[in-house]
Amino acid sequence: MLRVAYHCFSVAATLQGLETVCVDFNEERWLCQYMLGKIAEKQCQPPDVFLNYYLSASNFLYDSNATYPIKINHNNPTTLSVEALELFYRTNASILKYLEKCSYITRPIGDLFKHVLKKLSSSPFAFNKAKIVDTCIYAVKWKYHYSSKSSINKNHLNSDAFIKANAGENFNFVEVPRANRNHCDYEETRASENTIATNSSSSFSNFGTESETSNTDEANSYYSESEVEKIYEKAIINLEECVTRFPEHYKSIYRLASFYINGPDGVKNENVSERLLLNQYQTGIGNIINGLFYDRKANNIFNGIWRIPSSEIDRPGNFSSYLVKCVDILIKLLTDQSNYNLLIEIILRLQRSPDIDNKMILRL
Repeated sequence: MLRVAYHCFSVAATLQGLETVCVDFNEERWLCQYMLGKIAEKQCQPPDVFLNYYLSASNFLYDSNATYPIKINHNNPTTLSVEALELFYRTNASILKYLEKCSYITRPIGDLFKHVLKKLSSSPFAFNKAKIVDTCIYAVKWKYHYSSKSSINKNHLNSDAFIKANAGENFNFVEVPRANRNHCDYEETRASENTIATNSSSSFSNFGTESETSNTDEANSYYSESEVEKIYEKAIINLEECVTRFPEHYKSIYRLASFYINGPDGVKNENVSERLLLNQYQTGIGNIINGLFYDRKANNIFNGIWRIPSSEIDRPGNFSSYLVKCVDILIKLLTDQSNYNLLIEIILRLQRSPDIDNKMILRL
């Protein structure tokens, strides 16, 4: 099914790249790139492949006049704001998931992650800078919120020079050389993949001769623990930003909780995961986030968890499947903590048959 879906979206993306295609059809170019990225990630393709798609989708969203508000209203989100946040989330979450699975990170992959995170930190999303807006008044919040000693001149922040230097219109993604990466065998999809890469190449710049001829020793070396730590710390900050802007974004809270349970030994922290799931969590800049099940009630454990208001993002079955993941990780946490009282309470609540309109999950 994944290969069929990959082929279909590849063909659609190819057609969207044709000059003869109508404007309305081209406005959905971000969606094809987004779906291709999700498929590539599920196929265990190399990180540069799915990150390429996600960043390309973000570029197309920007060209479609997406907005990047500092707060997203769940009931009335601005143009493509939810979609833009989802792409920002997805890019960071894919990096965290990769770090969860791999004990060692090769230097080319680590350099790729650093480069992507650096580009995200100066992206339109980070600076709340839509294509139709000339200034980014919230730039100081993102760029300097971890520097208590920074004294930034407000006029300087709103200057054209500052904006051009820090919030470019494109990500200019740099790809990792294929020869230096580990990947699954998907030769049948390579022809389609190359076609899409060609059509989206305007958003990226390829490695030059110098990168192609990098020595083998460097390609086979690994990132140190401190280097990997800097990567996941930045990704965590970015996910915290997603929840701060859109408190109903349950995916970000789940991904953070999952990382603190399943991440590397040096970062595992069940207490933090418990706050993210059951209590309240404080971000690095002091914002308070309600845990995923913080608003649970006796007759509804899922109270306070809302669907994402975008049919392109929250597709049929997506919400219920995520809630299954959320309950799974909650049960794992309570089991590891030997918190049997709360575990029994949760299980008893899940045993009750809800009304058909309130049925959140189909299986567990």
